[in-house]
Amino acid sequence: MGVNYTINWFLVLDSRESYKKIDGNVWYANNYGQRIYPISYEIPLIIKDQGCIGLVRILNFKVNESTTAIEFEFERNFDCENEIARHYYELYLIKKK
Repeated sequence: MGVNYTINWFLVLDSRESYKKIDGNVWYANNYGQRIYPISYEIPLIIKDQGCIGLVRILNFKVNESTTAIEFEFERNFDCENEIARHYYELYLIKKK
């Protein structure tokens, strides 16, 4: 018996309401599934059906039975029309197929 983990190089959330500010530049999100994120490495924050809204640094995460709790901080904010943001979103869409 084992556990299936998904290693994520993108933080993908359903909506902008899916994450909440904890303090200063520290934010919290709860994602479905058991996921592993790189710690202290910038990864794109993707909002489904909208695009990439920034680069975030994962501070820590905790894998629970059916969800993963994530604390992160914004390193860089993007407008979804930004060239870099569009690039990350296109990579996400290709990977998701």
